[in-house]
Amino acid sequence: MRSVTCDWEEFEIRLRFVFDGEIAEDRAEDMRIVGSEVISDFNEPWTIKEEIERLDFPGDRRSRALSLTAYARKE
Repeated sequence: MRSVTCDWEEFEIRLRFVFDGEIAEDRAEDMRIVGSEVISDFNEPWTIKEEIERLDFPGDRRSRALSLTAYARKE
């Protein structure tokens, strides 16, 4: 994993997970579980959107970053 960023607009939370290399289905499912854990702390009308993307190094992950960074791999 290269980075996890997030933001929100109105009542939608977005989480963006950026991976280096092929994304195995079990890794993608793990990220959807993270999204479920996050949204469980919010009441309606909040919703969540998980974006799981591949951007191989040395691609500039900052170009895909949302406004807040939760994790960024040292590169």
